[in-house]
Amino acid sequence: MQMGSDTLKRLILIFSIIYLSLTYFIWLLPKDIIVELGVEDHYFPIVATIGCLLAGSLFFLKYAKTKNSFFLILAIAFFFGFGEKLSWGQRLFDIPVPEALQQANAQKEMTIHNLNIFYHSRFLRFTLIFNCATMIYCCFVPWLNRLYPRFSSFAKKIRMPIVPLTLSILFFITILSLKFMQMNIHEQLVQTAYNVRKSNLTFLFAMLGLWFLISEKQGDGRCGK
Repeated sequence: MQMGSDTLKRLILIFSIIYLSLTYFIWLLPKDIIVELGVEDHYFPIVATIGCLLAGSLFFLKYAKTKNSFFLILAIAFFFGFGEKLSWGQRLFDIPVPEALQQANAQKEMTIHNLNIFYHSRFLRFTLIFNCATMIYCCFVPWLNRLYPRFSSFAKKIRMPIVPLTLSILFFITILSLKFMQMNIHEQLVQTAYNVRKSNLTFLFAMLGLWFLISEKQGDGRCGK
């Protein structure tokens, strides 16, 4: 059983590396195709939406299995992201947006993350919060857990699921490389780079959810390796 779990984890890692690598090859395509791939309701935004749904579902399944509240928090966060990506069904079902909400929302949609109070804020933008939370939880915490026994003991005590170091490295590369790309590519391609990063991060969280779900270590998905 453990051997099967280890094999599945290797497959998750290999699949993640291959998929993420392929997303970098789009920058070799003609500019108009690159722009098209990043447009709302096209490839990368769609993958980000599916990634949120998969991640939320996998984290919830792990919560149902372990009753670990950390997985419930992760599940709620990604189900919320899924709803926001779909504008809570507003565009899907052609629901009219109330006038008051249109005035309060930068994109005139039924979303919370685009409300003016968040959208125009330097520190409250959901993208910034998501990126910072991802960097802390997926990049810093795994290494703190590995290098500092006191932190590891604390994390174990509160049953914090630890991102495996292999996936942690992929999270780190994804965040930094695409952020660097956003700052150094043609203005027309910035939105695509932004959506590639969101798409790749939600894909990685879906892979992380699957990794935790098949992990039996300590019965709660703690990994760290």
